Amino acid sequence: MPSQSNIQNPKSKIPIAIIAGESSGDLIGGLFVRAVKEKDPSASFFGIGGERMREAGVELLHTTQEMAFLGFVEVVKHLPFVSRVLNEMESLLRARRPGLLVLIDYPGFNLRLAERAKRLGIPVMYYISPQVWAWGRGRVKKMRRLVDKMVVAFQFEVGIYEKEGIPVEFVGHPLLEVVKSRMSRQEFCSQAALSPEKPILGLLPGSRRQEVEKILPVMVEAARVIKEKKPDVQPVVGMAEGLEDKDFAVTGEVKRVKGLTYELMASSDLVLVASGSATLETGILGTPMVVLYRTSFLSYQIAKKVVTIPNIALINVVAGKRLVPEFVQGQARPDKVAKAALELLGNSSKREEIKQELKKAVSSLGGPGASAKAAEIALSLVGETSHPE
Repeated sequence: MPSQSNIQNPKSKIPIAIIAGESSGDLIGGLFVRAVKEKDPSASFFGIGGERMREAGVELLHTTQEMAFLGFVEVVKHLPFVSRVLNEMESLLRARRPGLLVLIDYPGFNLRLAERAKRLGIPVMYYISPQVWAWGRGRVKKMRRLVDKMVVAFQFEVGIYEKEGIPVEFVGHPLLEVVKSRMSRQEFCSQAALSPEKPILGLLPGSRRQEVEKILPVMVEAARVIKEKKPDVQPVVGMAEGLEDKDFAVTGEVKRVKGLTYELMASSDLVLVASGSATLETGILGTPMVVLYRTSFLSYQIAKKVVTIPNIALINVVAGKRLVPEFVQGQARPDKVAKAALELLGNSSKREEIKQELKKAVSSLGGPGASAKAAEIALSLVGETSHPE
């Protein structure tokens, strides 16, 4: 348990606890916290998150970098640490008696914490649903017992929770509020020492060290193959801000940029991107992409048994079809990725067709204002004591 000097007394009479275990959740959590504070400046928060949540004013017990494990087996390896953090959070829930526990995705940890909150009579709001539609329909029944309100980002999720009698509200996707480039292609190229006249190939291997280790080498080798066939292509790696530059070691003619992820997405002719929320971000910016996913052998074998949908890329799930190519595990090989990329780079009409389809898919995410709507719901729940088990 951390010393109480590390967790200051809240200014607000009823604090809110909030948990985000990954960088995408940290981004969404930061937007949410700011939106709550706009409506109630006295609101205070404590929990788990990253730099964006810290900057928004959340007192962090642990960070997303500590909590970001990729794959089933990797989580099992870290169970002693996870168990310790759960116990620490439960102690804080008892001591601080928050008026609400807000959970952002990250179901393995968050549903366990929700059980403990339920026993303490603390209401639970789940903001950004776990991907139960992909692998965990059975978990929805458990969530009915634990969650007072589901606040979802995808319209199709509403029916899943309504069917189980869980109060649910669609607010749209908060990424629509922040995913935009601050630069023109010309400005980005000037800053990144690129030629705006030549094709740009963005490489986005993820924000967790484990996924970068598995995916970046495939992307870099694919880029090398692509340059052999199309020498004018300019490969550029977008480095996640939560990791160190050495995690993105590259060779050859591959450039690197940091702090310009959306600018790279928007300026690229094509992006090779790790499966996750980055596929949605790339889609919002309207850039064609090739999606990659790799994890440990054992984690993949387990995932194969539980994942029940044909597409894993979020943008393909939202589109309801295989809009952009996906290469998963053994299929995520440099030659296969390079072949798909070269076909798209060599076919401007196909890329334009994908751009139009991306617009349609993104239009289903709702309009801006998701964070403000979620904040309104959260404040309505604060202090509404849940029934302890």
